[in-house]
Amino acid sequence: TPHYYTREKTVMIKRPDVSPATKTPRLAVYYSNDEGRRWHKAGYFGMDANFFAFVAPEEGTYRIRFVGPGFAPTRLCDSIPPHRVYHVDATPPSAIVQVNPVKPTYQVGDTVTLSWNVTDPNLDPKGTVTIYEVTHPAKVKISGDYPLNGSVGVVVPPSAADGGVRFGVEATDKAGNIGRGFSFLLQTVAAASQPEAPAAVVKPEATPVVRPDPTPVVRPDPAPAVKAQAQPTPPVAPAPAPTPAAAPRTPSNTDRVPIVPSPNMPLTLPAPPTTKPAGSALDPVDQAVEPSYRPKLYPATPGK
Repeated sequence: TPHYYTREKTVMIKRPDVSPATKTPRLAVYYSNDEGRRWHKAGYFGMDANFFAFVAPEEGTYRIRFVGPGFAPTRLCDSIPPHRVYHVDATPPSAIVQVNPVKPTYQVGDTVTLSWNVTDPNLDPKGTVTIYEVTHPAKVKISGDYPLNGSVGVVVPPSAADGGVRFGVEATDKAGNIGRGFSFLLQTVAAASQPEAPAAVVKPEATPVVRPDPTPVVRPDPAPAVKAQAQPTPPVAPAPAPTPAAAPRTPSNTDRVPIVPSPNMPLTLPAPPTTKPAGSALDPVDQAVEPSYRPKLYPATPGK
C-alpha cells in the first residue's frame, strides 16, 4: 500500500488506472481515520475526471478505498487492505536543544557540548538535522550532517562577542514541515588577551652623530679707527756758511749761473696735514679689523 505525506488538508486523489473513467455508475471514494474500524464515503469521481479533491476533516492518517457500485468497504476492511494511505501533517517537528556546561558568561573560543532531540510522528528514521550558530542577524551553518538525536562539541565563534550566540537545530519531516529548536542565549565576552612574549631587542649599530657646524657669528666690523699720526718735526736746515766772494768772471753761453737763495730766506718743508681729507683711502696699517669669532667645537661622544 503506498503512503503519501502532505501538509495540505485538501488532497488531490488520482483515479486508479484500472477504473473505467467513462462508465456509470461513478467510482466512489471511502476513507477511514481510525485504522479501518469505520468507513465514510467521501464522494465520487466525476465523469472523465482524473482527480478527486478529498478534504480531510483534520490532521491525521487517512486510509482510502475505491469502491465500485454495489460494494461497501466496511464489509471488506478486515480482509482487504486499503488502496492508499494519506498522512495529512501540518505540524513541524519538535526540537529540544541543550548546551553544557551552563555558565553566566562564556568567552570567545570556549568549547561547549551541544545536544538535541527531535520528535515527530512522521520523521524519516534515516533523516538528518542541520545545526546553526545564530549571531544576530547572521545565521551560519555548521558543516556536517547530524542524526535526529545526538550531541557535538562546538566553539563559541568570534562573532558572538558583539551580542552573544544561540545554537539552533533544524529538522524536516516527511510532509515537508521544518522544525527548529534553539538553545538559550550564550552571553559572551571577548577572550582574555594573553601577554605576548617580549620580542628580542636588536640594538642598531651605533651611527656617529654628526652635528652640523654652527654658523660662525660674524661681528660687524667696527668703524675703522683712524690713528693719529705723529707729526714729524720739520727738519731745520743749518744756516749755510757764507760763500766767499768769487772772482768775477766773464759769463759765457756755456756757463749756467746757479740761483743761490738769499741767506735771509729759511729753507723749510711744508708741514703735512693733520688729518687726511674725507674720502681718501686709509693705509693698510690703519685698518684695524677685529678677528672673526670662531665657536668652540664639542666632541660628539659625551664624556670625551
